[in-house]
Amino acid sequence: MLSENMILTHEEFVPHPTNEGVLVRHLFTSEHNGRLNNAEIRVAPGCRIAPHVHEGALETMYVVSGKGEFLVGDTYQPVEAGNAMLAPQGVVHGVKAAGPEPLVMFCTFSPATK
Repeated sequence: MLSENMILTHEEFVPHPTNEGVLVRHLFTSEHNGRLNNAEIRVAPGCRIAPHVHEGALETMYVVSGKGEFLVGDTYQPVEAGNAMLAPQGVVHGVKAAGPEPLVMFCTFSPATK
């Protein structure tokens, strides 16, 4: 819920609709503006966000904690806390947790997705 002073509070993590072991906490969404939306993503050890494409949006990801492998196109690259990744509009991408702890990322989509 967005408070009067424009601080977002008490958003809950929900299971990702298609990827088992992935939790999503939606922050600012297309309901707030049409330019971008963002979310905190938690991928459990050994789980992944399957390869997919966003035809209408660019996605950026920032690894907050954990280790993983980022797929862009047809190549996986190792990622860890402090890395930022870019998935251009229309390009296949995905990510999998590769360490003993969850892979936690902050993701932004531009323009906002539904």
